[in-house]
Order: sequence, then C-alpha cells, then structure tokens
Amino acid sequence: MDFIRQTIKRNNQKGKGYSQLTLEDDYIVPDVKSDMARIIHTQGKIQIDESKISNQSLWISGRLNFVLLYRSDDDNKKLEAILGTIPFQEKILMDDLEDGDAVRIKGQVEDISASMINSRKLGIRAVINLEAVAENTENVEMTLGMEQGRDYQQKLSRRNIMVMTENRKDVLRIRKESDIPGSRPNMDEVIFTSGDIRNLEQNPTNDGILIQGEAYVCLIYRCREDDQIICYETMIPFSGKVESEGMDPKDTYWLDIVPTSVEVEAREDYDGEPRTIGMEIIFDIQLKIWKEQEMEILEDFYSLEKKVIPEKESVRLEELLVKNQAKIRLGDTFKLENSKEKMLQICCYRGDVTVENTKKEEGGLFVEGFLKVHILYMTSDEYMPMGHHEAFLPIEQLIEVPESDNPGWYELQTDIQQLQVNLLDGMEYEVKATVNLSVIAFEDVRIEKILSAEEVGLDMEELQNQPGFVGYVVQENESLWDIAKNYHTTVEQIMRTNNLREEELPRGSKIMIVKEIAS
Repeated sequence: MDFIRQTIKRNNQKGKGYSQLTLEDDYIVPDVKSDMARIIHTQGKIQIDESKISNQSLWISGRLNFVLLYRSDDDNKKLEAILGTIPFQEKILMDDLEDGDAVRIKGQVEDISASMINSRKLGIRAVINLEAVAENTENVEMTLGMEQGRDYQQKLSRRNIMVMTENRKDVLRIRKESDIPGSRPNMDEVIFTSGDIRNLEQNPTNDGILIQGEAYVCLIYRCREDDQIICYETMIPFSGKVESEGMDPKDTYWLDIVPTSVEVEAREDYDGEPRTIGMEIIFDIQLKIWKEQEMEILEDFYSLEKKVIPEKESVRLEELLVKNQAKIRLGDTFKLENSKEKMLQICCYRGDVTVENTKKEEGGLFVEGFLKVHILYMTSDEYMPMGHHEAFLPIEQLIEVPESDNPGWYELQTDIQQLQVNLLDGMEYEVKATVNLSVIAFEDVRIEKILSAEEVGLDMEELQNQPGFVGYVVQENESLWDIAKNYHTTVEQIMRTNNLREEELPRGSKIMIVKEIAS
C-alpha cells in the first residue's frame, strides 16, 4: 500500500534560558592618560564571542566593552576617556538542548558603575543579563493521499499550512560618512563617541528585506586652536538589505535585528582636515520566512472490498496567530538632585529598553519594562565641565494577540523610534520618546498523520447481519463520511439515494442509507 507524501519544514523553538551575572574588575589608567580627579560617566556593551553546547548546557564566552569619561587631575582639568574590556564565561542550563541546535544569544547591561580606588586605578562593576533561545528546523512528513486511490474511499481535508522556507543567521554591515558643518571647528582630538539606532524600518521586497533607519551620533571633541570642548550631535540616515532569493513581499517573515556595534570615528576630509565622521553599524540578523501553502491532507480511508486498519501518529504544525506592533509614546519631566551641577547645555543622550516581564492575559501579551535614558550635559562649573544623569520611564503595554487553545512560541522585539531631551532650565529637563514593540505569535496545530495500514479480509458474516436499508438521523458534528464508513457504503451513494446536492447536513436531518457490497 503506497502513500503520497510531502516533507515540509517547521521551526521548533525548544526553550529559553536566562542568566544574570555580576562582573567586577580593577583597571589601571594607561600611562598616556592623565590622573583621574572625578568620574563623570561609564557605559558598556556586551559582545558575544563564542557559544558551545555540552550536556544540555550552553557555555557562553564574551566580554564587556566599556568606556569611562572622567575629569583629569592636571592643571587644565581636561576631559579624558578610557576604553576597557572585561571577559566573562557563563553556563546556562537548558533542557532538551542538543548538539546541532541553533542558539541565539542576547546580552544587555542592566547596570554599570565605576569607582576610583586612587587616581590611577578604578574598579568596574556591572550587572549583565544573558538570554538564550534554542531552536531547530524540523522536517515533518505529511500524508497527502494514496497511490491506489480508486480502490479506497479517502477522506481529504484542505489545510493552510505555514511552511518554513528560510531560517538563517546573517550579519549586516553598514558604513556611512558625514561631514560636520562649516560653522563647527575641526575635530582635532575626539574624547568620547556615542551611537544609537532610531527609526528602524523593515520593508520586504522580491529579493530580501530593506532595512532603513537613522543613526544618532554624538561626539565630544577638543579643538586645539583654543582648547575648547565641543559637543556635536547629528542624525545620519542609513539603509541596507538582507538578501533572500525568491522571497515574496506577501510572505510571512520575522527579522530579529540586533545592533551589536555602532563605531564612530573622526576622519580627514578631501582637504586633509579632521571634519568627517566615519560610522560603521553591525547588526546581528536572524531571518525566518514562511509561505502559506494550501495542502490536501489524508485524514482517513476505508475499502468496500477489505478491512483496513490505519496506523496513525500525531504531528505538530504551526499556524500564524498574529504579527503585530504597538507604538508607545512616553514622556516626563525630571529634576537634577541638588548635589548635581547645573545644566548649561544638553550634549548627547541615548536610550536602552529593558523588558522585565511578559505575560499572556485576556486580549493579548502584557509587556512590562522601562526606558533608561543616559544624558551627558555641559555645566558652567570649570572644575566639573560635564555631568551625567539618568532618567527612567516605565513601559506597560498590552499587545493584541488572539486567544488560542494551543498557544505556540512567540517572539518580542523592541526598538526606539524617537527620543528627544529638551532642557527646561538649569535643573530641569523633559524626555519624549516613542518605543516600538513588535510581536509574532504562533499556535500549535495537531494533525493525525497516517503512517501505514494493515489489510485484513472482510467479516462477511458481520456484514451480512447489517440491515440493507437504514433510516438515519444525523448527529451533532457528524459528516456523511463518518456515516458512510460506519454503514459500509460511500458518500456518493448516500447523496444519490437521498438526492443531496451538498455533503454538509445540519443536525437532525433524516436520510436513507443503502448498504453497498463490492462485487
């Protein structure tokens, strides 16, 4: 007995793992740098170098790259910056993790601080969060029908199946340049740089996904002509493309795009003057694409000539519940503590979104977290020319997701669309922001797949004892197929006998059944 089969691919999210660790290390100020008088600001970024799977454990190796801005202890009270690295290794236990599984890892700095041990030595302490998602691509074989279809009565059902056509990692690099305005002095000595991604958009095309956005770039540099400290900020538009041959804009896709690095440096222009900003953005990419395919699935079969006993197994497929977005507008006014130096000018600012909790509620997925905004500002104090302040804006949002009896996996992605910090007076400022929350959610669908069947002879005595004519009342959720199989006839025979035009009959319908025996 031969069956017609087709193999499709589905994404199997096996599990998620989390870990929080504290990094502490001492760091010596390089000899080329001045002594420290006071630390102004410290910021850090997680870089994942390697991951290995061993005994249902994920070993992660990486580093915390940090930059520290401080005021020097010399006569000029100069601003200086130190770049440093703290390596780490962490183990995350994950059930059912196997060699060959694809693992996506995201790292986020929850908190970082620096303290002066002496003028040449400092202590760095950071709390970092690691999230790992393990998944693989499964091949699922579906039974579509039978080769000897004329000998059997087949029950076929049409299903719209989500077939995964692509699931891969990639790296997107974008390089851009921008010149500073002529009214600005040369960037003779760059002290500190900061880069942030805003207004990120994804647009599917026939051969991939177009990525567009803006990079918020801030530089703090020194002009040698008058030893003046200059803050310069600008928005640099950029675009790039994640290639995917054969993609249709109508396909369902999910692009997990994480900016792992935004490098900013001063370069010489065509005249040899340091007036060009060079920027390189590196995105880690995880691309998934599904095509919706209508398929006829063989659910059951029988024969009028012999008795067949099918062997079945339950297979799991996935159907899209929703792909949705929610934009949250945030805003508040903040005041500096009395111990802080007054603001003279906002220099630069950047934001980080932290999701603390997600839970499924009636109507959707409830997201809790906060937007943390770091602000560097110029002061009027010559002994402390720059200050730093942090603002926290809470996030609470319900993203609409339909209810499901068999919810499957989902993913959530956050990005900052807009961020603005406005100075109100020397001790007060306001923050306005728009944060985008994107979610994709699937539900599990169980289908009974026919593996094989055993054929045995008909019990003719039992068949002869069944009545030749039966008056029957259709029950709830009962199809003509079920009735025909139970009474050893065919759907076509029942329809001819009762002059029916449609197979669907409401509950309580009365029909006549004639037993059919193959010759």
